[in-house]
Amino acid sequence: ANIDKKEFPGTSYSERTSQSNGNIYNVVSDGDRTFERNTRSIRLGVDYDLSENDVITLGNRLRGNNFNHGSDLKYTEQTNQDTPITTWNNQDNEREMKFYSLNGSWQHNFDKKGHNIISMIDLARRTADGGNQSYQRDSNRDLLSSTENIDDDTENRIEIKIDYTKPFNQDSRFEAGMQGRFTNNEN
Repeated sequence: ANIDKKEFPGTSYSERTSQSNGNIYNVVSDGDRTFERNTRSIRLGVDYDLSENDVITLGNRLRGNNFNHGSDLKYTEQTNQDTPITTWNNQDNEREMKFYSLNGSWQHNFDKKGHNIISMIDLARRTADGGNQSYQRDSNRDLLSSTENIDDDTENRIEIKIDYTKPFNQDSRFEAGMQGRFTNNEN
């Protein structure tokens, strides 16, 4: 099992100056930014000898992540020597992701060393939900505009793999295999 929480607070400063048709545009942004990540994960597995030549493996993995990113930035815009215009931009971004996986394998070893067949299957599901809110405010922090975006998506995946190996002698062998991956995305 693994639990990990990390926070990255900080500040941001940016200054841009551009010129067009004799006008000079200056934009300065200054403020605070934060980033936080929370991760939880657990992995379980078991191997079982069905016989002297057969081994079966089962496992699963569960993982969850939360990401939060925010900013509170003051923008000062000025053209030539005009009075500066001050606005505030606040952004809050949140995203939660969950991952589930169930996998298994079977290996059969024939009597000759190196002669075997291995099959594997992995079933996985990933979900992600999140949103973004953005607010623009005037110098008195009165709301000028706001936007909100919501993002949800799900991915289901199946992977199958079969490998066969038959040695002929120390320097040569026959190998054959098949692999398939099937994915379904829902946004």
